[in-house]
Amino acid sequence: MDLQKIAEMLQTFPHQAAKDSPARTFLEIAGYPQLENVASNILEFFFDTQADHGFKTLFLEALLAAAGVAIIPGDLEAEVETTRREAYTAESTRLDLIIGTASLLVGIENKLFHGLANDFHIYQNHLRKLAGKRKLVCVLLTLYPVTSAKLGDFIPVTYAAFFEQVRGRMGRFVMEADQRYVPFLFDFIQTIDHLRQENNMSDADFRTWVAEHQEEIKDLLAEIRRFKSHLRDQVKALQGRIDVVKHQKSGVKITPWFYEPTDLSVRRSLVYDFVTPENLRIVIDVIVNPTDWEIWIGCREATSLADLEAFLARSGLKNLHSIGPRNFRVGEKLDYNTDRAELAVKIQGLIDLVVAIAQSQQIEDTSVGEKTLF
Repeated sequence: MDLQKIAEMLQTFPHQAAKDSPARTFLEIAGYPQLENVASNILEFFFDTQADHGFKTLFLEALLAAAGVAIIPGDLEAEVETTRREAYTAESTRLDLIIGTASLLVGIENKLFHGLANDFHIYQNHLRKLAGKRKLVCVLLTLYPVTSAKLGDFIPVTYAAFFEQVRGRMGRFVMEADQRYVPFLFDFIQTIDHLRQENNMSDADFRTWVAEHQEEIKDLLAEIRRFKSHLRDQVKALQGRIDVVKHQKSGVKITPWFYEPTDLSVRRSLVYDFVTPENLRIVIDVIVNPTDWEIWIGCREATSLADLEAFLARSGLKNLHSIGPRNFRVGEKLDYNTDRAELAVKIQGLIDLVVAIAQSQQIEDTSVGEKTLF
């Protein structure tokens, strides 16, 4: 692989302008923002004038205004009588949401990400039959504007236009609304707004860059995969030099395993989980990075940081560096080319030390960690 060519390619990468990421909403934390069914369920709740939220006809007024439908008093005088989710048509297709009053029927197809593969003529015929003599409004609610000419009676409305109307009318309803649901509504609006925010790096720029460097990108990804595999082999080989079998009868449960991050990181880890007779849960992480090795000691959630610090106070390990809320790095980082036998001796000594402390054995030299291991 031509590293010089790769370096030159990466220098031309169309980086995004740096900016702070918006704070995550509760829906985003819960992992729901990209599920259309969840959004449709929330819409159904707020469209229902008889629901607990107390916003009455806010959503219905806002949607009709965003769709450019003239609102007459009779359209909104009556309570919403029915709301139906995933309403089946005679052809077994399903419409996301139907809202009915005594004088009005509103059908909504909610599209956050999926393409417009629906047969809107089937939907409109189904809605016409349901509407009878009532006024019928068909709405296609989308994240981004659509220009399809095959929508039939459906009026395309973006979430941006819809929520603009909601915000503009909020003052008339918010004082009488159940205040428990006000933050839920704002969280839903903010979640959809986050989905609409465009990336600063234009699609055209990125597509052009990828098209110009396809071969180099393919070579680079192949080399990264190979290097990740190499690092995994390094920690596996290191494990083969370390003996935990000798501690089988110590009363300390030791479980070795390998950790590979699910993000884009190339580091790999050899992990040893300890459960002591007192049910302390200690962990040793041996981490290999492209340039160095690190050895961490920490505790799992079932064990408090105070218990870990008390445990470590008996070890004589003085060269400890706090790494996050529950881990310490033992000693300094070690060069990637550190002799593997030397590295294994350090790790073996640390494991033996943890077992000795857990067994409450007398450690003759309390500075053994500092002098011998690191």
